[in-house]
Amino acid sequence: FPITGFGPHPHVASIESGEGGSMSDFSSWGTTPGLTLKPEITSPGEDIYSSVPGGGYKTYSGTSMAAPYMSGAAAILKEYVNESFQEADSTEKMEIINNILMSTSTPVVEYDYGNGTVDYYSPRKQGAGLVKIYNAINSGAYLYVGDNQRPKAELGDSTTGEYEFTFTIKNYSHEVKSYLPELQLQTDSPNPEDPSYNYLTSYTFLDGTGDEDEANITISWDY
Repeated sequence: FPITGFGPHPHVASIESGEGGSMSDFSSWGTTPGLTLKPEITSPGEDIYSSVPGGGYKTYSGTSMAAPYMSGAAAILKEYVNESFQEADSTEKMEIINNILMSTSTPVVEYDYGNGTVDYYSPRKQGAGLVKIYNAINSGAYLYVGDNQRPKAELGDSTTGEYEFTFTIKNYSHEVKSYLPELQLQTDSPNPEDPSYNYLTSYTFLDGTGDEDEANITISWDY
């Protein structure tokens, strides 16, 4: 994920990247051989201006740039989780951090048609989306599936073409929250060199007014 620029600072110039805000071409695709959804989340990792051994700064790209960014975001959120979930043990806190980061990330747009309609990069390319630490600290809620597992629907394979999963909204803000989910159904080709997408969109209202609300959403369409 290329950065769009850096600054402002009196001694740092602002440099715009023509590819800023898009997914990097070299970013890996999922899924795994077991059909689990990877990657899980995206962070900036292309054209990152950073310090280097021996002093000075250079611009690099790759996991060595994305990983420190994500580690810093997780460290900030860990401090917040330590204060907000004091009764949780270390393992539970780790899962909470993962759940919050994935639940509050922002899907990266591949095509913007300018009329309010957008196409997102495949989840096999970006996971849950671009990490947003501000959202993570201020959301007051997160998603999980199953027994407090990370918020991703790993549908696997099906001989009937029918899939089902249940997710839960955990509201830890002690305030009433309501949501208007926006669903975009997406299929894509298995060839990462020539991706093609078919988008099917549906909207369902979910009123999350309790501490935890389960949602059963049934979506059907004609091929």
